[in-house]
Amino acid sequence: MKSSPLLLISLLLCLTTPTLSAPQINTRSSSSSSSSSSSSSSSDNPSLNANFAHPKITTTRFGGIVNEELIIFSKSPNVLFIQHSNDQVMISKDFGGKWHAVDTDKIISNYNNKQKHPHQKLPSSPKLLKLIKNHFIDGELLLTTNTNAMFKSQNYGKDWEVVRVADRIEMYNSQELSSKDVILNNFNETYPLSFKQNSRKSYLSAIENCIDNNIDGYCLKQFYYTQDDFKTSNKLQVATTCLFIDEAQPAVICVTGAGSLILSRNWFDNDDYETLLSDGQLNQVHYYDNLYIGTGANKIHLSSNGSVWASHEFTDIQDYHLVKSSYQNTIMLVQKLNDQMGKLFKVSFNVMKNQISVTESLNFVHRNPNGLIDYEPISPIDGIIMTNQIANGQTIIENLDQELRLNTMITFDNGDQWQNLQIRSNQQQQQLNLHSIIRKSTNINHVERKYRSSFIPSVIMGVGNLGEKLENYADGDTWISTSNGIDWHKVLDGPHLFQFGNQGTLIVAVPDSSKDSSVIKYSLDFGATWESYELSNNGPRKFIDLINAPGESSGKFVLITDSIDSQPACEIIQLDFTELLESLPKCSLAKDFGQFFVETTANDHCFNGFRQSFQRRNPETVCRISNDGEINSVTKEPCDCTQLDYECAIDFYPDIDGNCITNKTELTAGFLSDEFCDGKTKAYWQPSGYMIKDGNLCTAVNGLKLDENVETPCANYDGMEDDDYKDTNPSEKLAKAIKATKYHDDEANDVADTWFFELDGFVKKFDYLLSTNNPKNNEDDEVIIMLTSTNKAFVSYSHGVDWHQVGSAYDIINYSVDLDNGRVSLITLQSKVIYSHDNGYHWRSFMMPLQEQDSEILSALQIEYNKLHRNWVIFTGKVSDGRSVSYISTDLGNSWKVLQDNVMLGCVFASNHLDNGDDSALIYCSHLQQNGNGKLVSSNDFFASETPILSNLISFWADHKKVLIGVTVNDTTESIQLFSSYNGETWKNKSLPYRSNFHQDQLVLFDLKDYGYLNTQQAGAAGAAAGGDNFQFFVMNDHVKNDKGRRFGDIYKSNSHGDQFTLMKANVDYNGSSSGVEFQNLFGLDGVVVVNSVLNAGRFMKPEDHSRFNVNDKIIQSQITFDDGTSWRYLTPPDEDSNGKKYSCHGKSPIDCSLHLHGKDLQNKSISSPSTVGVLMSVGNVGAALANYENCDTFMSLDAGITWKEVAKGPHKFAFGDRGAVMVMIDAVGITSEIHYSTDLGNSWKSINFTDIPIEISSIATVHTDTSKKILIFNTDHTMIYPVDFAKLLNRNCKFDPYIGSSDFETWTPYHPEGHKHRKCLFGKEMIYYRKKPDSVCHIGDAVPKDEDGKIAGYCTCVEIDFECDINYFTNKHGQCQIIDELRSVIEQQYSVFCGEMSDIVEYQLPSGYRKASITQCDSKSGLGLDRSVTTACPGKQRQFDDIHIGLRGGRLLVFVVIILSGMVIIGYMTIKYVYLGTFHNQIRLGDGGEDGEEEEEEGYLYLQVHKDISMIALIRRDMMRLGEKIVRGGVGLVLMVVDLIQESNDRMRHHGSNDRNRYHRVYEGYLDNEEEQGYHDRSESEDREIRRFVVDDDGQGF
Repeated sequence: MKSSPLLLISLLLCLTTPTLSAPQINTRSSSSSSSSSSSSSSSDNPSLNANFAHPKITTTRFGGIVNEELIIFSKSPNVLFIQHSNDQVMISKDFGGKWHAVDTDKIISNYNNKQKHPHQKLPSSPKLLKLIKNHFIDGELLLTTNTNAMFKSQNYGKDWEVVRVADRIEMYNSQELSSKDVILNNFNETYPLSFKQNSRKSYLSAIENCIDNNIDGYCLKQFYYTQDDFKTSNKLQVATTCLFIDEAQPAVICVTGAGSLILSRNWFDNDDYETLLSDGQLNQVHYYDNLYIGTGANKIHLSSNGSVWASHEFTDIQDYHLVKSSYQNTIMLVQKLNDQMGKLFKVSFNVMKNQISVTESLNFVHRNPNGLIDYEPISPIDGIIMTNQIANGQTIIENLDQELRLNTMITFDNGDQWQNLQIRSNQQQQQLNLHSIIRKSTNINHVERKYRSSFIPSVIMGVGNLGEKLENYADGDTWISTSNGIDWHKVLDGPHLFQFGNQGTLIVAVPDSSKDSSVIKYSLDFGATWESYELSNNGPRKFIDLINAPGESSGKFVLITDSIDSQPACEIIQLDFTELLESLPKCSLAKDFGQFFVETTANDHCFNGFRQSFQRRNPETVCRISNDGEINSVTKEPCDCTQLDYECAIDFYPDIDGNCITNKTELTAGFLSDEFCDGKTKAYWQPSGYMIKDGNLCTAVNGLKLDENVETPCANYDGMEDDDYKDTNPSEKLAKAIKATKYHDDEANDVADTWFFELDGFVKKFDYLLSTNNPKNNEDDEVIIMLTSTNKAFVSYSHGVDWHQVGSAYDIINYSVDLDNGRVSLITLQSKVIYSHDNGYHWRSFMMPLQEQDSEILSALQIEYNKLHRNWVIFTGKVSDGRSVSYISTDLGNSWKVLQDNVMLGCVFASNHLDNGDDSALIYCSHLQQNGNGKLVSSNDFFASETPILSNLISFWADHKKVLIGVTVNDTTESIQLFSSYNGETWKNKSLPYRSNFHQDQLVLFDLKDYGYLNTQQAGAAGAAAGGDNFQFFVMNDHVKNDKGRRFGDIYKSNSHGDQFTLMKANVDYNGSSSGVEFQNLFGLDGVVVVNSVLNAGRFMKPEDHSRFNVNDKIIQSQITFDDGTSWRYLTPPDEDSNGKKYSCHGKSPIDCSLHLHGKDLQNKSISSPSTVGVLMSVGNVGAALANYENCDTFMSLDAGITWKEVAKGPHKFAFGDRGAVMVMIDAVGITSEIHYSTDLGNSWKSINFTDIPIEISSIATVHTDTSKKILIFNTDHTMIYPVDFAKLLNRNCKFDPYIGSSDFETWTPYHPEGHKHRKCLFGKEMIYYRKKPDSVCHIGDAVPKDEDGKIAGYCTCVEIDFECDINYFTNKHGQCQIIDELRSVIEQQYSVFCGEMSDIVEYQLPSGYRKASITQCDSKSGLGLDRSVTTACPGKQRQFDDIHIGLRGGRLLVFVVIILSGMVIIGYMTIKYVYLGTFHNQIRLGDGGEDGEEEEEEGYLYLQVHKDISMIALIRRDMMRLGEKIVRGGVGLVLMVVDLIQESNDRMRHHGSNDRNRYHRVYEGYLDNEEEQGYHDRSESEDREIRRFVVDDDGQGF
């Protein structure tokens, strides 16, 4: 809450009164029962004439003068000011009721008592100069003095400490104001101190005296900086102004005497700085409303981050002032015409284009000689400004003796159009003119000026008169508008001071005239009726200022009076209406409030692309608003875009007709045509040249779309299919929308709107579709397709609020979705396919080639459309004899022909699934062979001819537009082989681990991202999967493959080429449900994986033991890898639970105390979000193993799983909304009616009801990308759907700027937890992601540009974690890559033969066992190279090998060590003999010095007892003796160090750093096996044995 400037008027008036010699404070109180008279104005409202509780009055008389601005806080009732007559700081902790002085002398005395040296002490009773409030940190105050000492408080003035500065802090003196100074009306200046955002220790300060002046007469001062809360202060720069800019590291900008702007990030050390502006046209720099503003004689400079600036030079403006705008990135400039008037300009800053535009707004705006402008933006509504214009301005310029004729003007569009204030009286319009404070206080500067508007939306008050001009203030009356200034009515005769309380429930007014008064007035109905109350003490007085308390629900006010009865005293009167407000009934948002829209001059009431609305209490209702924020803030609803909402895009400019054109070659049509039109491309996209104005919120869904790129046909396109394409199939109309029922309690909260929709039947399946650039919705991913158990299909374009039935005349039994190409196909029992090619907005139908009525057969149909030829479609289904047949149509189902008969896995267009697929006609089909396997064949002529590819095919799948995967089986061994193709033409065999012999009934291929089962023959098989550029597959353990409840297996991964596989993780749980393998790759962080593994896998290995154990005997543990499976670690549990209690296993080893999480099957949700990278959420428990879902709690991680916290007790379903702007969770066990939500990344949670009847929850759903503000809640039987929309909560658009702290975003960088302490790298690169700041509540949407989020900030050198085990190597229990034992002997034998045959060969090269991780991008040139081959000596040639490589071993090493030791011993002996034993002449013996014969040390001085002939030689000998001892000890240490270094060098020569991997956490640590690994295939007897506490004896009992 900002203080009123009228307070300073009281200060000046009080200055004319003689002061008392000593402070005198008298406080007296009177309540409603005290002897005071009151009267009530007549009213027809009975509630207003009821027995009101009158305000409680507390009066404090100050024996001195109150000549300082009151310091008021938004979050505290504390009020402070300096009483200069007595050099005291006065503080009230109850907003003006009781006052006491801050004992600064005692604070200094306490400080001085702690100082040891006299020069560190401060003089007592310094003169107090100014209280300065830190606008960045609430509650922080600095009190400057006339010495180099300051006082600092961090708790609203309650407690103070002393801080020292380098010199006296300069104080701004309004009496010395230069006419050249730029005055920022309502701009918050912290001069002479500059504060750093979010820092309590960093400040800039300036000394008092000018060192020099710049060329325009601005004072140059010495600035200092401190980083340690003034413990030390250092010189910074000589400048007119210096400011912090908001960057992570300290960054300061200063204006030099030469008029340049310089930036330094190291405090200008060694004159290290960057010149940002150097044209000499700069005098000062300011910070206001997220803008940095540089002002000069005829230039203005603007920046959003302080480091990148835009400049604008005026042609005819030299003397100007700046005033606050009513909209972001806009300020208003007033050109001085003379001392009485100026011309108003609007200065708009386009941050994206870094351009400034200046347009004239209004001429002849009234100003005073000091530059204060008769002007005010009307908060909190954007775009509304009021000012006073000199109607006869041109006449005044020509003749200064003419009388000013002032008219009040108002704008509703931020200064584009202006109009007079008008009221209707007796069917006639009359002009209203209002005064501003400037008319009363023309000699006061640097004051916040708030004279008309209130914090209540649309409510404005003022003092003025009807007529053609503004008359004297004393002749005016008090007026109010409740419609943003459109309509007005008089509420009180005569001028009054006024303020609002309790969010507009209460208006308090006091007479403001030359006559004294003792009456205060208040109204509860926006001024329609008034109550009067007479102050009984001391009679009438003159009221100077009226201030309302912080907190919009408060009922306290402070009234400042002039001197009483000609006595040298001033009064501060507290008016406390709390009792009155508490006597009123509590307001109901649903009953007592109405929604009001902001009216503007535009026909559609739109401003800058949006219309504004707000909630306000109805005037006829008298009630109390119970807490701050109960009234909704102003909400903004997007308007349809029009021409006015657009401007020319970057690199475009308007021509003479206003069309946006470019002269940049690479954006012209000719250049783009040559670049993209290659004969095979149908069209190219050309920039439109337009962009929506910066900050404009309009929507182009139903409005004008000028910023869309223009599709331009290529003249050389040789295709014909899309030129001839016309979809002539019959349309399928949607049924009338069925609306969900709105939950009636929604109006009682300002968080979310909720609905409920009851189904006929239950939901069988549903999917979100992409709605980008479609005409019925303005947000992406909001379209839903749903199929019910009653064979009905519905589509919703409003995220579940409205539903349209599709194909109401048919029984729809299934559907398929192709999200990438926007296609949806509904399968009907009537042999018809109803399809959409635009994500469900328009529907058509065609007949199937099969006339089938079997719902089970029809449900298994496959439909694939060609992405390039939109009228080509492949249809695969079963005929009556059970054969599967694939058909093709080139006219969207009007005619069909058989493509392949007796197919196994169907047919696909290769180009649909490959980014590198050039042949759009290439088709792959799998033909069924007699042995039950398939034969993969291809054709590019619709199988007029065909090419065989693979035989004995068991699975075929296309993965993520990168590669085609084929899996075959050997007829004899039944082992599998994998093949891949990146272009659809060339196929390559993938190398599986040595002698793997995987059988087809063991293989389960899975999709990392979707866990979907696609194109399978075996019951558990699915296609291949990719994470980055590598692939994974899962092999079921042969012992449990047929036992669904006990299944587990191993995961293998490939290298970057996808052709060689190694073990990634053993014994991974396979739950047999829809999610299958318990493996989750984190979105956006390839290589970071969470798995659930079976700890006691060994007990399930033997078939004879199966009857003894069931699925509940599985011991499941969760583990995570940050290096794509090279090493695994347990999930670190939080120290405390959500109640602040330690976990029972706290302090135990990770194997006994870790966090374990449930997989996707029970969650129905991935633990990570694609739109909030690194934020994880899941259900689990802390302990030795995973507990049952019902017994788990809910956990979160904000750093990709490195650390975790418990956010709620019990399991919860959860969802991420609007890219993490809101997170939602709901109880997963039992019944509930509440949603829990968080806007600060889970730090705190609040709850709202979404239903009256508690229900049991099945799941929460939202769009795949987690970018929507809406969610769907399903009950357990899927008969009810509850849409929830958080648009009310997220009603402000987030502001993104990658450089400034005022942005709503902060950065996060993923890193490996065991990486280098100075690196924030993951897989060789440093990535930057943006997250919403926890304290920002706003709508993210597309605020963060796609090229900014997840961008690579740099590449890192290779370290150990960038490598993994090569093929046929595995990670042993020491963390090293070890070759499979079966291969070790084979390789050794091969190379032994090789060395024997080549007698002159001394050495050979062996693979190191490591390879670069497939997804790392590290720089190996300057980093570690673990993948380099190892040079090994041939058998019997070790000596020759050593000679070549010059290694110090054996005898050589022994000789080297002996030489060094001998030298050290000789030096030590000589030193001790000749120094310690005293064999030199003139020997001196040191005295005992102490009881123990040691030298005494006391307070830093050395005392020695020596003989009288002691000399400096003795001291020298003593030091030499000590040196000798150190040489001996150091020599031994040096030798040991050298030996270690040599040994390490030799080890690395033999094997490049294999031992460096020992420090990694080992999953198998603690197992019973203490011997070396016995080979890969023996892992069931070694690696996979249980830990001791899970070992089972012969009786099945654990010990």
